[in-house]
Amino acid sequence: MVAGRWVSGLVLCVIGMPAFAGCGGNSSENSGGAPGGGGQSLGMAGNAGAGAGNAGASGAGAMFGSGGSAGASSNAGAPGAAGTPGTAGSSACTDLVNLAPAIEETYVSGAPPAPTGGAVQDGTYFETAFVNYAAAAVTPAPTHRFTARVTGNQFEAVYSDTNVSEGAEQRITFTFTTSGSDLNGTRTCLNGNVTPSPVTFSGYDATPTTITLHLPLVNHASGATYTLSKH
Repeated sequence: MVAGRWVSGLVLCVIGMPAFAGCGGNSSENSGGAPGGGGQSLGMAGNAGAGAGNAGASGAGAMFGSGGSAGASSNAGAPGAAGTPGTAGSSACTDLVNLAPAIEETYVSGAPPAPTGGAVQDGTYFETAFVNYAAAAVTPAPTHRFTARVTGNQFEAVYSDTNVSEGAEQRITFTFTTSGSDLNGTRTCLNGNVTPSPVTFSGYDATPTTITLHLPLVNHASGATYTLSKH
């Protein structure tokens, strides 16, 4: 019940959420690559020959899926065994289903508002607004779909952003702490990658029904905010 696109930073400057995954670029929600759908192809069989057959190639895993192991070498003249498929990664990090409706980014002149802090409430949230400040408008505006769940100091999210990996679904989890209007986090999973990474925001606002994450200047012309509303 305490109070980060995380995001690529809820990049926060990773929310990496959309910002949970990492800093950089003009993307509203930075993130890792698309989740793996599992290896789709088997390794190629080794060619037959007069001598020992070549080993089968490793199975190719889809993005974030692990590749299959190489086939064993055959006896003389016999083809090598095909590699096994890669492991699926589509449900990595969180079992959340992204039911949020699509929203468009908006653009306003002037500086972003100062963060006010507050108590972050547990619950499931949909992104309902993303505002860029003092930034040139993009046409057509990028669209987002973002569903998050907060439990104590644990933040889980599944989202898609037309600026990130051509809208492929992204999954992230991070833990966070708050102090005043500051929110700092540590990413614990991004599309199956469990290497810890800082999640940085320039502040946050919280009410009983909303969380607004402030993204830093480095990501957006003069900053950006995105608002999550309890569903």
